[in-house]
Amino acid sequence: MCVPASITKGSHHTQKGRFHGALAEQGAELMPRGSYGFSARFGWVNDRFGVSWQLNLPE
Repeated sequence: MCVPASITKGSHHTQKGRFHGALAEQGAELMPRGSYGFSARFGWVNDRFGVSWQLNLPE
């Protein structure tokens, strides 16, 4: 698991949106950011290098 040091309490949702957008740029969105049965806030992307990223936040 990798958690960027720039994420601080209260900024999770904004930061996750930026990370998701930046990683998906020139890559592929595998699961759009949204609410799923296993997570209220989840997104899955492949970056431009083919590295898979799953971004998950608690409610």
